[in-house]
Amino acid sequence: MEPFDLGAIRRALHDWLHAQTGLQVAWSHQNARLPRLPFATLHIVSGPQAVTPRDEASVVDVLSILHFAVARGPRLLTVSCQTYARPYDGGKTAMDYLLRAQASSQRPSVRAALGAAGIVVLEDMGINEVPDIVGKSWRSRAHMDVRLAITSTISELTDVIESVPVSGGSLE
Repeated sequence: MEPFDLGAIRRALHDWLHAQTGLQVAWSHQNARLPRLPFATLHIVSGPQAVTPRDEASVVDVLSILHFAVARGPRLLTVSCQTYARPYDGGKTAMDYLLRAQASSQRPSVRAALGAAGIVVLEDMGINEVPDIVGKSWRSRAHMDVRLAITSTISELTDVIESVPVSGGSLE
């Protein structure tokens, strides 16, 4: 059993950024073709990192008499969100798109949708406007890192519980 479903996490983050910006969203890949402007990208820049202390427990499956060790707890994940647009053409800039995404992260409906994938938004690291030059023209670009907590559960069969005969008294 995997400790978390990274595919579900990726889909939920993709759906969130698309719903809030209305932009085509792509996961960053060095060799991938970029969509036409305006668009957004996502990239996991760090994690998942275990957070201590972890809640460790033992669970006994009585029917099969097997012993499992179960560890549950959050893991930290940092995701980079970037938006790209044509600069100053009377339309929205890249920062305008990210402002909508940033503001949405505290809405109950967004928190519930992300929570269904095991994601909690801890904080955004602010938006940076970082326009760049492509060819001979400027491109509007904005960047925001978001720190997330994702739920993680992992279990492992550790050993078989042996039967021990007890005669008189109790086992302590």
